[in-house]
This record gives sequence, C-alpha cells and structure tokens, in this order.
Amino acid sequence: MDIIRHHNPDIVCLQEVLPQFVQRLVSVPFIRKSYMLSDATGDMVRPYGVLIMTRLHVSHFMNYNLPTAMARTLLVAHATVNERPLLIGTVHLESLANRMKREQQMAIAFPLMKAEKRSMLMGDFNFHHTWPEQAALDEKFIDTYAATHDLTTEPGYTMPQTRRYSAWRPDRIMIQDDPSWSVRQVQIIGNRVMSIFEEDDANGRTVTVDGVVRTPSDHYGLYCELDLES
Repeated sequence: MDIIRHHNPDIVCLQEVLPQFVQRLVSVPFIRKSYMLSDATGDMVRPYGVLIMTRLHVSHFMNYNLPTAMARTLLVAHATVNERPLLIGTVHLESLANRMKREQQMAIAFPLMKAEKRSMLMGDFNFHHTWPEQAALDEKFIDTYAATHDLTTEPGYTMPQTRRYSAWRPDRIMIQDDPSWSVRQVQIIGNRVMSIFEEDDANGRTVTVDGVVRTPSDHYGLYCELDLES
C-alpha cells in the first residue's frame, strides 16, 4: 500500500492476487476513494488471478479465457484518456516449463489488445528476454524497460537470484507503438527490504542466501511514466 501511495499511479496491475488481498485493498480508504477495481469482491480472482486498479474512466472490464492448466486469463479495462480510447491489459502467463502454452497465450492476447491504437499489456510473462518466447512478442508492442535501458548494463531483473534460480526478468510493461505517446521513464520498484527485515538485511541474510523473501513480493514491480498527446 505504501508503494502505491508513494507513486500515486493512474494504473496498477497486479498478478497472483488472492480473494483476501482484494478484501484488504477495498478496506483501505485512499484505495476505495481513488481507484476503480476490476474486482471489488474477490470473486474473479478465485483461486487466484489478476487485478486492475485505475483512476481513469473505465466503461467496462473484460476477462478472456486463455489455454491454461493454471487458471490464467487476460484481463482488459476499456478506458478513456483525453477523450481517446485506451486498452489496459494484464496477464500472468503460464509458469514453469510451458513455453508452448505461453506462446499460445500471447497469440490470443496481443491481437485482442490491438483493437485500439493505444493499448498496453503488462504483467508476469514468465520468461526472460533471452528465452525463445521472446520471438513470440508482437512486434507492434514496445517493451518499455528495454526501450529506455541498456540491458547489457541494466538488465532489469524483476526476480532476484535465489539458491535455486539465477536473477531474471519475467515482468514487462508493453505499449503498442503509436506516435501519440512515448515512454518518459521506467523504474524498478518494490525491491527494498521491508522494515521488519532490516536487521536481517544488515546481517547479510538475503533471499539469495536463505530463500526468504523480505521484499513486498518475490517479484519486483515496474513503474512507468508515459507522455501522451492530447
């Protein structure tokens, strides 16, 4: 909640959301006052799922089924900015060794997101930018972090190294290429140890050492600012 309050974003997309987390969100006054949620009861995220929160005007949300064995869907908000339509999509693509399933899911998601010239798709894509699935990303969409950083020196890992896995970058904010907007900046957020674990951090106890997650999530977040023409 502190991260959302600090950055005050117009759009928040979350993955692996549980019904009880939705209940926690709607109990927070500034969330309830400032944001429209795609699910205010938790019914749409059973057993877990994706969620969109936004300050923008939204006419409706659509939840599209994807081929999956893990309850994965594409959630899309039909919004308006400066009297122009905007599609906001979020996904949590299939986990583990399921490359073909992820590619099938993207083959459904990207065409749906092209229904408007301004559209964005973000979330946990579950593959690193050097993996074969990278070739399945739609060429009309820009990876905002890769567009604003040199990945050789700023790789943008959103999952840190652990005892079992190397650091990698499964999370993306993708925007459809259109002359009416551009990327101002992209930052990695949510990568600081929570205050209750500061002593552990000072003593060298990290997720790499013992596997314990001390950040708000096992994934870091991405914060993106866009410049839009009126």
